[in-house]
Amino acid sequence: MEEKQPEDKIIWRLLLCQTNLQQQVLDESRDNFSSEKVKRFAQYVRTFARVHTEAFMTLCAANNYVAAHHFYRLISDCALRVYAVTLFEGKKLDRCLDKFFEGKEPKKYPKYKGKNLEPNYILELIKQEDVYGDIIPAFQEEGNRSTHFSSFYEPEMAESITDEDKKDMIGYYSGLICFLGALLSRLK
Repeated sequence: MEEKQPEDKIIWRLLLCQTNLQQQVLDESRDNFSSEKVKRFAQYVRTFARVHTEAFMTLCAANNYVAAHHFYRLISDCALRVYAVTLFEGKKLDRCLDKFFEGKEPKKYPKYKGKNLEPNYILELIKQEDVYGDIIPAFQEEGNRSTHFSSFYEPEMAESITDEDKKDMIGYYSGLICFLGALLSRLK
């Protein structure tokens, strides 16, 4: 049996990422939302995830992993907001979604357990979950590395990314997509 070449393994991971997007996030067959407002919110999230994942995969296919790296932060920020929305039901959920549609950050959403939903508090809540634990906090930290050019854009950076790094980046991103899909399934 012939050993797969590194490029084949990277292409395979990109296809898996695309499959995860289709099955975990974009598939509407399991939707059971309580209102049109929740359905509209899910459509926003799906569009965001599709657009950014397609861009991530395009950059990876073009071997531009330094630029693709930014999408960790974008998708993990989206997941933070979706997570915040999943904490509410009924009228609080409606108020939360109204704030979202007004363009407000989670900290402007209704309080949860007496605290504003600041990103650090949302991360703390996510860390308390057995299943997701450190997924989003790790990606927030990883994505933060590329937000300031002094810490990420050394001229040697692009040349130092190995095939293993590339496979890991795509695999981790795919994990974020699965997490986002799980959050969508929590919406009522």
